Amino acid sequence: LVREGSSSFWHDNWLGPGPLGAHKEQVPLPADICICNLLRDDTWKLDQVQEALTHEERMQIQRSQIHLSLSSDVMVWCPAADGHFKITSAMEKLRQPSNSMVSRR
Repeated sequence: LVREGSSSFWHDNWLGPGPLGAHKEQVPLPADICICNLLRDDTWKLDQVQEALTHEERMQIQRSQIHLSLSSDVMVWCPAADGHFKITSAMEKLRQPSNSMVSRR
């Protein structure tokens, strides 16, 4: 959950289905930037990252409404209902047939 905006714009999964930088091997990413560096008065300022984003990504970011606060950002483990990481939820995630992290030889 983005609160103060200290999460990485490129490397943390703050917007949806994975980090924005995860599938940009062919595109040189601007320096690791925190979300708070791209927001001014609750308005996105994407000038320094614009060339590395697709049109769809820019539109999705512009639609996201993030209001920065003084609270720390919170990492949420999505496979667990309560959002807390547990070995059991990680093992269950690894056991799922659609998981590409595990080789089933």
